[in-house]
Formats: sequence, C-alpha cells, structure tokens
Amino acid sequence: MADTPLGQRIDRLGLPAGLLLGAAGGVLAGVALGYLPGWAAVLSGGAVLATAAAVGWAGRPIDGGEAAAGSGPLWGAGGALALALAVAGWSLRPMPPPDAPDGGAADSAATDAGAPDAQADAGAPDAQADAAPDAARADGGPIDAAPPPPDAAPTPDAAPTPPDGGPVPTVEQVRALMDAWDLEGARAALQRLPKSAQTVALSKALGALDREVVRWQASLTDARADLRAGRPKEARQQAFALMNELVIRGYPLLGDFARKALALYVEADAAERARSLESLLQYAQKAVAQGDLQRARALYQKAVAVDGTHAGAHAGLGRVALLAGQHAAAVEHLGVAVRLAPDQPEYRVLLSMALRALERSAEADAYLQQALGANSLELEARRRLSRDAQRLGQDDVVQRLEPRGPTGGR
Repeated sequence: MADTPLGQRIDRLGLPAGLLLGAAGGVLAGVALGYLPGWAAVLSGGAVLATAAAVGWAGRPIDGGEAAAGSGPLWGAGGALALALAVAGWSLRPMPPPDAPDGGAADSAATDAGAPDAQADAGAPDAQADAAPDAARADGGPIDAAPPPPDAAPTPDAAPTPPDGGPVPTVEQVRALMDAWDLEGARAALQRLPKSAQTVALSKALGALDREVVRWQASLTDARADLRAGRPKEARQQAFALMNELVIRGYPLLGDFARKALALYVEADAAERARSLESLLQYAQKAVAQGDLQRARALYQKAVAVDGTHAGAHAGLGRVALLAGQHAAAVEHLGVAVRLAPDQPEYRVLLSMALRALERSAEADAYLQQALGANSLELEARRRLSRDAQRLGQDDVVQRLEPRGPTGGR
C-alpha cells in the first residue's frame, strides 16, 4: 500500500506527526510538573489533540483495507522523543528548600539560599524590601499586607535633612523673615537653600535691605551728633523723619531701629522743650523787669504749656499775678511752685507776700520764717524780693529781707 498514493501520503505524514506529537507531549509534561504557565498547557493540549486527529486521519483504513503501516515506527520515535522531553522538563524544574511549606515559596527561598551575594546583603534595607513580597506569598496572604522594614530607606517625597538636623527652609520662609526685617535669620536660611534663580533674587533683595539698614544707622549717628552739639531741633527732625520711613517700609514697631529712633526723638524733643522753656523764662523775667506784666504773663503761660511740672514757670505766673493785684491766683500758682520745689526759699517768700495781701498773716509768717530760717537766700534774690515787697507796701517783709551780718546787725 506504500506504493499507492495513499500510502505515500501516510508515510509523508508519519514523521512530522510523530515529531509534533512528541514535542507536544514534552511540553504538556513540563506544564504538568509546573515548569510552564497555564496558558502554554492549554496550547500544548490542543496541539496534541490536533496531531492525534491528523495522524488518525492519515492512518485510517482505505477502501476497507488495513491501516497505513509505514507510519508505525515513526510514531514510536515520536513517543520516545516525548518521553525524553518530559524527563528533561522534570529535571529542570525549580527545587524547593527542605523546610519550604509549598512549591510557591520555594522559588524565593531557593534563590535567596543559593546566592552568596544575597546572603551577604541579607541585612541591607533593599534585600529586606525585596524579600517582603516572597514572604507574603509563603504565608498565603496578599503582598500589600507585608509590613515595611523598620529601617527602610526614606521615600522620594521625604524632605532632605540639612547637616544641622533641622528642616530645610523654603523660599517662602526666607521671604517672611525678610518681611519681618529679621535679616540675620533670612541670611542664615538663604545660605542653606540650593542656588537657583529665586535664591539669587532673594540674595539681591537682602543686599538692598542691608544697605537700607546702613543708611538708617548713619541717620541715627547724625541725629545724636546734632543733639550733643546743642541742636535738639535738628536732632528731633532727623529722628522723626527716620520713624516715618520705618513705618512706611513696614519695619516692626518694636524692632531695634524703631526703638532707637523713638528714644532719640523723645530725648531730642525734651532737650528742645527745655531749651525753649529756658528761653521763655528768660524773656518773661525781662518783661517783668520792664513792667510789662501782660507780656510776662503770656510768656509764663507758654512755659507752663511746654512743661506743666516746671516750678519756675508756676512761680513766675504767681509773681506776675501778685504784682498785678490778683492775690488769689498768686496764692494758687505759688502754692503749686512750693509743692514742686519745696527746697526753693524764694517761692515761699512770694507765697508769704500773697497770703499777707489776703490778710492771712499767720500762714504768711510761717512761710516767711521757713524761708529765712534756712538762710539760703542769695543776695540777688533778697534784693529782687525786697523790691517786690516795696511795690506791695509790705515794709515789714522788706526789713526782714535785708541782709544781716554774722552778729545780727545790719
């Protein structure tokens, strides 16, 4: 039959059919032993069925005759090849460790146990992190359930740590320090940031603020120099201008420059007021000497407005009121002067005159005795008070104000 066309067809199909069947059998055996994935098992099973169908069709009896005889030995060769492939697949399968609970965990355990490098790096965070999923498979749980190692490396989102151990400042924090005029803090924070376009711009802005501080320091120095040179008005003006600029620039009111400028302004203003007060008192005394009581009263009132606690200004107002015949007003202002400066005997003598004019002789004698008993009235003051007593017609006061010698004689 092999000489017939049908027999030739069977002989031609016998060899490839046997080889294909053997290969498919080997693949199927390897899959059965866990060497190939499941989808390969399905394909190989289909290939075996197709090959068997093809060979069966090729070797079917023809016209009631016997089956094709030329393909039998070839089928045997294919079966031998299938057995050889099956043995090879079984021998190449991964071998589980002795203590592995199942075949799935054998992969990672055998790999870790057979690699010297993996054993050497077993304590490293990366090796522990790589071993965590396999350990989860060995326990039968999900991979995500494995806890992270305690010394795992930081995630990429974690902020880097500077050498001093504190958090790395941000550009916004540096700007906030500059807005608060904490230039030293801003400079220290800026030095810890990596160089970029933003940090370069911030460095330039910080330099401009440093120059402002130098200029403010020069203004304070000039103002102090004016105050020491007896120019309180100029010093006060410079301090006031500096305070205005600090407010405009948003400088903290409790900052160093603000406190220094305010202290200088107060000092210069007090010095200017004192200077102005002394000038007012000098002009008022000249007006009294010239008999211009109205102008003298106006000047003393200005002096009281400048410094309401100045005893000399109140005493001047009392003296003017006494000489003008306003005895009640004189007692009021002279009483204030005595309370503000109890160690000034001249104010007590004037108060004694005002009380005597109101016919309050007992009080008047007491104040006069206190003033003269201290024996601290200067000669010029005695003469000035004697002239006032003469103008008021108080001769007994004039006599008691006359200077006496060491023995009590005139």
